[in-house]
Amino acid sequence: SLVFRRTASPPSNIRSHTEVVVRYDRAFSLTHEQSTIVTTPSEIEIRYQALLDAMSPAERVSRSAAMFAWTREQLARQISAQEGPMPEEILKWKVALRLYGNEPGMRKMIEQRLADVSD
Repeated sequence: SLVFRRTASPPSNIRSHTEVVVRYDRAFSLTHEQSTIVTTPSEIEIRYQALLDAMSPAERVSRSAAMFAWTREQLARQISAQEGPMPEEILKWKVALRLYGNEPGMRKMIEQRLADVSD
């Protein structure tokens, strides 16, 4: 298995500092191996982070909401392209299924709504 965990604060010029621990099965003689991965941010990442840091909390929430709306629109286009035209209500629930379908409780609720709409 591979486990990622954050270690002590990195030096100021380092973006992230992650310790990687690799564990092997009993069949291997090596029980674990540790190494440190250090990444330095690119100029673009530094500028992007500075722009994000300059945003107010309201601007950040607004940007997140816009990105989520864009994601829903893209999924709706993809589903429509794959399955053809369908009523908006069914499309809405199929998008929800793509977004939240990995969670069993949500999947069950969304599939029930889809069944209700289809009837």
